[in-house]
Amino acid sequence: MSNIKVLVFDDRPDIAEALVSKVKAVYDKADVTAVKIKTFREMIKKVNQRRDRWRGEVCDLTRVESIEVDDADIVIVDYDLLYYMKAGEITGSRLAYLLRCFTKCGFIIVLNEYGTNTFDLSLRNPSLDFADLHLGDFQIDNPGLWSGSFEGYRPWHWPILTNTKKILEKCVEDVRNNLDAPILDFLGFERFIDWLPKIAHDFFFDSETMESVRFGAFVKQAGVGLESKDELPLEYMARVAAARLLTLLNGFIIPEQSILVDAPHLVSRYPSLIRNGNQDIHDWNRLCEPLNDDIDDLLVEELREHRFEKQHWLWRPVWYWPDINRDDRIVEVKDPWEVKDVDWVFCENVSRFVPLGFADDFRADVSPPFSKRYVFKRDTPEARKYVDQVGTDGPQDPTKVEYVPQFALSV
Repeated sequence: MSNIKVLVFDDRPDIAEALVSKVKAVYDKADVTAVKIKTFREMIKKVNQRRDRWRGEVCDLTRVESIEVDDADIVIVDYDLLYYMKAGEITGSRLAYLLRCFTKCGFIIVLNEYGTNTFDLSLRNPSLDFADLHLGDFQIDNPGLWSGSFEGYRPWHWPILTNTKKILEKCVEDVRNNLDAPILDFLGFERFIDWLPKIAHDFFFDSETMESVRFGAFVKQAGVGLESKDELPLEYMARVAAARLLTLLNGFIIPEQSILVDAPHLVSRYPSLIRNGNQDIHDWNRLCEPLNDDIDDLLVEELREHRFEKQHWLWRPVWYWPDINRDDRIVEVKDPWEVKDVDWVFCENVSRFVPLGFADDFRADVSPPFSKRYVFKRDTPEARKYVDQVGTDGPQDPTKVEYVPQFALSV
């Protein structure tokens, strides 16, 4: 993997430098810089100049003064930024909006708005703000966040950070080249309008005409898009549209596992889809690798035609579940009584299949019938043995994570 540029925004210099050290330790090809208070204020001044200039006049990009953050592949922002400002207050979420709309930065992470080391059992993006990922700072040096190699705690919804800027740029190009295309038609969702969760309607603002919303109008029409008085040049509009739709897909649509389904959840429903009928948990866990270019070879041939084509819009390979569920070439579709149970389940907090006795079930905040999910147990001898292998007290230790909301586990 190539070098990446990372900027860290934290108004406490000691904490900022600690974050820099963590990132460098986990990914030695990262060029990481902590943004000092004076530099931050100069940057915000330039951002606000862009914002002000683009209101009410033709957006002339030749007059735009460059800002260092434009070149950042990843931006890490603490939620509490009180001391960055001489007057007033700015939060990480507010800064995420300004950076996404008025700079060309890459992936935006907001730290600690929901705790320093938490796992959200709702499985949804916890906010509709402009953060691409909410994270506790305890997890910033988790190897599973930065590469495909991991052990222990590694939430399944995480992207691989080193890939995110490349993914964003591909999606920006899609938007730029398809401004007049209806978004749902482009993504292949026009057939599944009725399957979309309510949050998708909130994104598109007007549920009655959601299917007609085009890329070129999305950012101004979206319920969670550009603020009403703000204006953007086309290039920046495309970037905002791509980033917001990436959030919708990866933070809200994929957790549902109802329109699009990924490999671990798919084979959990239809075990026959693993090629050659493998009944070994190690074969199942090969489907859980975040960077798996050979995944089609691990699954039956019939699935290829149901693959989601715009793969670069998602953090992992997925398939159209409604089409699979109607394909009578699949054993479990042709005869539901032929479903063969296995002795393991997929755990969302460790991105692995584990024996059923090692897992706790919970209810995610997603639409039925796929709301029952699993996490790896924390209070068993098996869990302690597992933790001994991955290391205690570090970011990969699942026993140190706070699981919220707790009532989801008690159902």
